[in-house]
Amino acid sequence: MDQTAIIRQMERLTAYMEIQNLMGRYSFWLTAGMHTECSTLFALDTPGVWVEMQWGRYEGRKDIEKIYPPERNEDPEERRGMMHMHALTTPVIEIAGDCGTAKAVWISPGHQTMPSGENGKLGSFWSWIRYSAEFVREKGQWKIWHLSTNGIFMTHYTVPWTEDSSAMLPPMPEIPEDLRPSAPRSGVPWEYSTDKIFLNDPEPPEPYDTYGQIDKKIAN
Repeated sequence: MDQTAIIRQMERLTAYMEIQNLMGRYSFWLTAGMHTECSTLFALDTPGVWVEMQWGRYEGRKDIEKIYPPERNEDPEERRGMMHMHALTTPVIEIAGDCGTAKAVWISPGHQTMPSGENGKLGSFWSWIRYSAEFVREKGQWKIWHLSTNGIFMTHYTVPWTEDSSAMLPPMPEIPEDLRPSAPRSGVPWEYSTDKIFLNDPEPPEPYDTYGQIDKKIAN
């Protein structure tokens, strides 16, 4: 390898660590209800930025700030007893050959503690998802460009995921007008049931040279 190739390889290794830390911060801050801080992790000044939840897609700066607005940093008292935690495991991170973008996936085992009925009593739930993400360098820093959450299963902690626990799950609250997504989710969200085949979706990314050329492998 010549000196240029060595420098680029070092840049890509550094990018790998920075992206791991970026998503780690997202996980920690989301668990702590630090929505203002979460919004700073996105490439808000880059065209095409979006985040996709189970219920829809938020596109562009204004939409991202809808779902992670400063005023949603909850009062600690309002969060007493709550806990929404999603760990990040099994990372597959591919940095583009030109070191301008990156693609990654994670499996995220999690658990949630939240009101589960009309009386406001707290309930405990297992909640597993998969994250898929694309990253871009914005003003010299790695930022989240596209982020999608993909369900695996959610069940009350006393009920196996092989059984129907829908009656014990908290109802999906109606989304206020000012927090609604600007676009529907792409595709139908997949969730486990005993009559479904588990899909390799999202697929782990393959090595690529530059964004838009995902099938062009990087030469060793």
